[in-house]
Amino acid sequence: MRHTCLALLATALVGCTSLATAQSGYPARPIQIVLPAPPGGYYDRVARILGNQLSQQMGVPVVIDNKDGANGAIGSALAARAAPDGYTLVIGAIGPFGIAPALDEKLQYDPIKDFAPIALLTTMPTTLLVSASSPYKTVRDFVAATKSRTQPTLYGSFGLGTSSHLTMERFRVATGAKLSNVPYRGSPPAILAVVSGEVEATFSNVQDALPNVRGGKVRALAVAGNKRVAALPDTPSFAEVGLPQIDSSNWLGLLAPAKTPPAIVQRLNTEVNKALADADVRRQMAPAGELLILGGTVADFEKHMLADMARWKEVVKAGNIKKE
Repeated sequence: MRHTCLALLATALVGCTSLATAQSGYPARPIQIVLPAPPGGYYDRVARILGNQLSQQMGVPVVIDNKDGANGAIGSALAARAAPDGYTLVIGAIGPFGIAPALDEKLQYDPIKDFAPIALLTTMPTTLLVSASSPYKTVRDFVAATKSRTQPTLYGSFGLGTSSHLTMERFRVATGAKLSNVPYRGSPPAILAVVSGEVEATFSNVQDALPNVRGGKVRALAVAGNKRVAALPDTPSFAEVGLPQIDSSNWLGLLAPAKTPPAIVQRLNTEVNKALADADVRRQMAPAGELLILGGTVADFEKHMLADMARWKEVVKAGNIKKE
């Protein structure tokens, strides 16, 4: 019996030593980062800049694999089933990791149970846009106009269940504005609909809004959150106009499949924070000051995700919003 126990102990020690050796040699081959979004745009740009920097720091190729579909749920589900060895990671975002859990009871992954958070990368506030030719100069002007009409005012969103839709629903509940959603396929068509007068407003991320604001086509009435953003210095925050609960920001974070060894998660956290502190990376990610570059601890990111999921669950319940 004693010999059996000693043999089992020796086997366990060998296993632990092998695991430690494998982790100390990490990474030994290319790393894949699944991006549940199409090429181009804010998400893709941040992922590729980060991937290039991590590749330089860690000495192995870092490949971005775009897996679009179902508002990010398809790519996220694939990443959840990947081997937990640190060689397949995923970019989490507000849609598949914040909103989808509130809308879809049959989601094929759990953002908390199926993933190990590594680090929060960036946040980009959304902004309430109206046509530059409209009479609305403030949020109060817009809300008052909607309440004065017999029919709801039309607004554009990027589709049912997207952040633009749910942020406007949160705005509607908070202000009592009379509004009705017209879904479009993405941000550019929704903004174009505001410019052309098909709808009177939309919520857009700052990056997509910026060229149209600077081009004099749309007016930004307020940005989500409690402070202004550098890209729109003259636009007040929603907290400034008395609506601090309108705090929607498009966020990105890096995660690994659950059960990825803590030593690898911590190594990746260290490398990500180093990358995000690099001056060239920061200039590339936010050339116009349109987003906040964050980083931080694993615990910081997990806390952010939990708060975001709770926020959207509340919005879905208050607005009685159903999945398409």
